[in-house]
Amino acid sequence: MHSASSLFSSSDSSDDEERRLYVVAPRSNFDGPHIGFAEARFRLSSQQLQYLCELLGPSLAASDSQQRRKGFVLTVKEQVAIGLRVLATGSTYRTVGDAHGVAIGTVSAMVKRFVEVVVDVLCPVYIRIPAGKDLQRSVDGFRQLNGMMDVWAVVDGTHVKVHPPSELEGPFVNRHHEHSLNCQ
Repeated sequence: MHSASSLFSSSDSSDDEERRLYVVAPRSNFDGPHIGFAEARFRLSSQQLQYLCELLGPSLAASDSQQRRKGFVLTVKEQVAIGLRVLATGSTYRTVGDAHGVAIGTVSAMVKRFVEVVVDVLCPVYIRIPAGKDLQRSVDGFRQLNGMMDVWAVVDGTHVKVHPPSELEGPFVNRHHEHSLNCQ
């Protein structure tokens, strides 16, 4: 046991120094202890999560030197898990960090990066902004409907309470831990 004075001494003697072994704890991932683990935690099936990793992987994977320079080394799977967990549950960065064995700052950086990659990679494929005649038809429809000028799209959503099937309850649990169906 070291005294306070020896802990803060400027001695360069190797006898006073203790070597510490840095151990990286295994982080949680998609492959949980039971079937349905991924669905309950990330609200997507294991196959959907794997597909998402394949789509986002090239953009999320940084070189080892880039990751070390930034102070973290996370696999694509871990980055997707962290990003989805925050977005799917609304959990705090501290809670998600504790669950995945990473610091709050790492969670913050991963969520920012994950969202940027989703916008860059998935939005061009899955979200189409109307153009030309389609755009004009949409604007005209909103004008006729409620007199809204220069509006071409609206996104809204609501949770409708439901009684889910008992064998497939997980996908129907919302962030308030109630059974509902998200309608947009």
